Amino acid sequence: MKEQCPKCKERGNDTSKDNLQRYEDGHAHCYACGYHIFANSIEGLMTQVETKLEEYKPVILPKDAVPEIDFRALTWLAQFDISMEEITRYRMLWSKAFQLLVFPIYSSNLEHELLAWQGRNFSGFGAKYWSEGQLHNIIVPLSSTYPAATRKTDYIVLVEDYISAIKVSRNHTAVCLFGSHTTSLWLKRFHLLTDTLYFWLDNDKAKEAMKLAKIASMLNFKVKLIITKNDPKVYSDAEINEAIQG
Repeated sequence: MKEQCPKCKERGNDTSKDNLQRYEDGHAHCYACGYHIFANSIEGLMTQVETKLEEYKPVILPKDAVPEIDFRALTWLAQFDISMEEITRYRMLWSKAFQLLVFPIYSSNLEHELLAWQGRNFSGFGAKYWSEGQLHNIIVPLSSTYPAATRKTDYIVLVEDYISAIKVSRNHTAVCLFGSHTTSLWLKRFHLLTDTLYFWLDNDKAKEAMKLAKIASMLNFKVKLIITKNDPKVYSDAEINEAIQG
């Protein structure tokens, strides 16, 4: 379907009102001036939001999850210099039945709604991480004033895992990707918080990091790519600051 291009219209062009080609998935492109509308338009976003609301299921923590963390999990956290104060601040829990160190993810608003959780499996069997909730559809910035206020900030550092996000958030605003893949729709939502995104993944995920940075750049973000041998959680606060500010 063809329609008038808004950019061409601003310049007094496209009087025939057919420069913009609209496609079935919602994206559109003007082959006269290069103006592009991504598939995740406002209309498409509203449709997806309505669908998600219909599919919503309450997130439930393991029934036996308690704040008393098992020694094995404490030892694992200690190797990344995670303090007892941070364990309490981020409400980490232990499930004896499932042998899980649980990271609950709460909303940043005053209601502190449980949005999702991820668990590090210490049983020695099955997947290393378990989760419940739509981890890849939520944005919960972490900062030294956790939970971080949903306000504009100079930049946000996106990292792969939750412990790395905690380490980075000591001096910078951080968001966990819960992996190395995401969508343009998810990234576009960051414009509410910042216009600059730093992507920090380890060497093994360099290609994925470059892809994410490229997508973010196409979405009009200023982008910085940080590739290191290890994830941020392995480094000291001083090393993290040097990597981000260097």
